[in-house]
Amino acid sequence: MHLIRLVYASEMAKPLTEADIEAILHSSHCNNTNNYITGLLCFNKQYFIQCLEGARTEVSRTYQRISHDRRHKNIQLLHLEEISARDFPE
Repeated sequence: MHLIRLVYASEMAKPLTEADIEAILHSSHCNNTNNYITGLLCFNKQYFIQCLEGARTEVSRTYQRISHDRRHKNIQLLHLEEISARDFPE
């Protein structure tokens, strides 16, 4: 299996409530677990930065889904590389 690491940043498209954030975290956790994607998500109430690690196909599908999510704007791909091991295995 070819593993990749993808890092992107985006801006929040509209203000999110605490419940919105919890919903994002819950759906992200479920989707990522089902697709064997690990990583890191940081959010400071205006910007997101996320690192996704996993199989090339699954990470690419996840990034495409995120890039079409109306809660994000100004999405920028910051880093993409093949990896031999995950930095965020859990």
